[in-house]
Amino acid sequence: MLNAGRLRITFFGAFAVTLLVQFYTAFNHQLFGDEAFYWLEGQHLDWSYAELPGWTQWLAALTDWLLPRTPGFLRLPSLLAAISLPVLAMAMARTLQANQIQVYTTGLLTLSLPMLTLTHTLALPDVWLVFFGMLSVWQLLLAVHRNGQRHYLMLGLLLALGINVHVRFWLLVMIAGLATLWLYRHQRDVVMSLLSKTLPVMLLGFVPVLMFNLKHQFPLFMFQFQDRHPWQFQPDHGWFFLSEALVATPVVFALCTIVVLRHFNAVNPAIKLVVQLAVWHWLFYALVGFYSDNLRFSLHWTLFSYVLLLIIAGSHYRVNWLLKAAIVSGVLCAWIMPLAILNWTREHQNNRPFQDEFTANIRGWETLADKTGQLIRKWQPDQLVADHFMTLSTLRYHSTAAVHWTVLPHPLNRKHGREVQLKLMGYSADNDTHTKSLVVIEHSALTTSQQIPFYQDACLQLGGLKWVDSLNIDNGLKTYHFFTNQTTGCDLPTISYVDMEDGLLSGWAVIDKDQVPQIALVSNGQVWQADSTVGPLGSNAIFSALSNETHQLLRFSFSSADAIAHPGQLRFTYTDRITYGSTLYPP
Repeated sequence: MLNAGRLRITFFGAFAVTLLVQFYTAFNHQLFGDEAFYWLEGQHLDWSYAELPGWTQWLAALTDWLLPRTPGFLRLPSLLAAISLPVLAMAMARTLQANQIQVYTTGLLTLSLPMLTLTHTLALPDVWLVFFGMLSVWQLLLAVHRNGQRHYLMLGLLLALGINVHVRFWLLVMIAGLATLWLYRHQRDVVMSLLSKTLPVMLLGFVPVLMFNLKHQFPLFMFQFQDRHPWQFQPDHGWFFLSEALVATPVVFALCTIVVLRHFNAVNPAIKLVVQLAVWHWLFYALVGFYSDNLRFSLHWTLFSYVLLLIIAGSHYRVNWLLKAAIVSGVLCAWIMPLAILNWTREHQNNRPFQDEFTANIRGWETLADKTGQLIRKWQPDQLVADHFMTLSTLRYHSTAAVHWTVLPHPLNRKHGREVQLKLMGYSADNDTHTKSLVVIEHSALTTSQQIPFYQDACLQLGGLKWVDSLNIDNGLKTYHFFTNQTTGCDLPTISYVDMEDGLLSGWAVIDKDQVPQIALVSNGQVWQADSTVGPLGSNAIFSALSNETHQLLRFSFSSADAIAHPGQLRFTYTDRITYGSTLYPP
């Protein structure tokens, strides 16, 4: 039978291992693309920013000023906030009158969300949404329970800070405010204190956001409420419900479901408030997701709901087999997941497609920075031109080169709402055909239909593109091409497309008229040569901007059915260079 002493030892042991896992992964991951951009924004301090309020960027600037410039130290504030979450959950359990066993059970349950452990190892807004959300709910419970005026003021301050983390915190404030005013509508002193003390202090949090947006014609509102969402029905969001059960782990999800069924209309108003806040918050993402967040990883935005429900489970249930199963399975997954993903980021892994897709934005940046540094020393450019915001910000983070930094117009800049902010920070590349430039383009970040127009637009903007080198990262996970603009021509790297039919690979490549490369598939140390024929470009709209006088179409196929038994990539061998295509995966 469990007693408080044994459970306390279990909690602190699990807590210590979780901290070791989080710190180890945080200090061993390369920068995530978004982390690097928040750091770059922090180098240009402002009241707010075009795609997010300023909390994450301000912390990045403070950390960069106080501590050595390494990804681990950049993530230190997020790690410290993550450390506090189990402690906050236990404090909330005590406020809900839990005994010692229930308090430590609550702490263990807070450690049983793998996605929570994972996301809080990065310098992203995610941890602060949960951190300020939990603190705010705790202060609200204290204010209602004790009728302490200072708690209402503290609640307003916490909400004001949270408002500067992310627009999604505004949603939380709206749901919590409506739920609280409704549930406590018969307690006039609670309602009046919220309106007279909490609300005015909270509204101060919008001041920095409004100061920035009034000056720049409301770019944050345009992106968050219009541009980033399709606002049309997308049935694929139906996977959300199954995915949520996997993200939370099935046992933890089942436990949270039971909490909702038992306590949604609880007699205790505090418990009822916490459960209903969690439910309405979760349902908002479940329902609105059918019209928003198209093609975005958004499963982690519901973590706050699970934390609240687990606090109720820990503080009001006996330690039965379901709680034990939730804790054991959840905590083990919370340890395994970050370490597994760290392992996926190691070079030369035979990963599956979803593993590479999940980790692409946290891989290869240091290799790219080293290669770019070598080319800067070789070509001595006055300006470095990056293709999109992640390339620019990670190179800026790792480089000390005395060059002017700019970025090209790119689909990723628009998709992630970074185009306006890049312009405000002075990084948008103007039509400059005279400045000696080194151009870095991630070929693999462009779709086949985007590649030709992107290179042609870049050539026109910079006055020419001369290919000087390529970089192949992790067997084609990322492919980069480097150019200078010291030419009047427009070099076009190999544009290729591959398809598989009946187990055989075939495809085409756009090549220069005067060069015909040898094509091979390189997979798991083996090489298969392709059969190929050369012909005119044809009528495909992708080639409409090209001329048969300068380019031709190389069709190829592989006769061996074993050619793609492992992840591999196409290799194009020219007389003066070798380039590679993107990663190909077995069917």
